[in-house]
Amino acid sequence: MALNDILSVYRQSLASDRQSRLAELQLSMQALQWEASHQFREEGRQREDFVNALNYADKAASEALSLDSANIYSQLYNIEGIIKDDEGNLRVKKANKSLTNLGKLGFTPQESADIYNVVQMYEKSRDNPALQQSAQQLAVSVGRRLSRD
Repeated sequence: MALNDILSVYRQSLASDRQSRLAELQLSMQALQWEASHQFREEGRQREDFVNALNYADKAASEALSLDSANIYSQLYNIEGIIKDDEGNLRVKKANKSLTNLGKLGFTPQESADIYNVVQMYEKSRDNPALQQSAQQLAVSVGRRLSRD
C-alpha cells in the first residue's frame, strides 16, 4: 500500500505540475494577446495620423494651387493686349484682335493663344463651376511655361 500512496502522491504532483504549466501558458497567451491588440491599436492610430497628415497636405496643396492659379489668371487678365468691354468682361468677338495685340507685346502665337484661353476659361468658369479645375490646371501650366521661357 505504501507504493500505491507514493504513486498517488506522485500522480497528484504531476497533475498539479501540469496545471501550473497550463496556467503559466494561459497567462503567457493572454499577455501575448494583449500585446498584439495593443500593437494593433497603436498601428491603427499611426495609420490614422498618417491619413490625416496626407489629407491635410492634399488640402493645403489644393488651396495653394487654387491661389496660385488665381494669381496667374489675374496677371494674365490684366495684360493690356486683351480686349475687354466696359464692365471688364472678355470680348469674345474680339479674340483675333486680342491675339494680335498679345503678339505685338512679344508673345508667340502659341503663348498668345494659351493666355487668351486661360482668361476665357476663367471667365466661363464663373457661369459653369465644373470648368474651375480645368481653368486652374491650364493657368498653372501656362504660368509654368511662361516663367520657364
